[in-house]
Amino acid sequence: MEISPYKLLANAIVKQAAKDWRYSARRLCRNPGNIRAKATKKETERFFRSSWFEMLTDLDGETLLRKLKEGYS
Repeated sequence: MEISPYKLLANAIVKQAAKDWRYSARRLCRNPGNIRAKATKKETERFFRSSWFEMLTDLDGETLLRKLKEGYS
């Protein structure tokens, strides 16, 4: 079964947001005062809770965010 280009793009967007969140979390571990990392982390968390995220995927944004956070606790 071939995956549609739309689904590939949607998956890439979600995957990049997760990468951005992880990168920001790592930077904040090293430097808690990093304003850019704080902003990116907050922005990606807002995305995971957004209606746009719900349109892109069947994943639960809160569950994904919780799993990301478990990797950094």
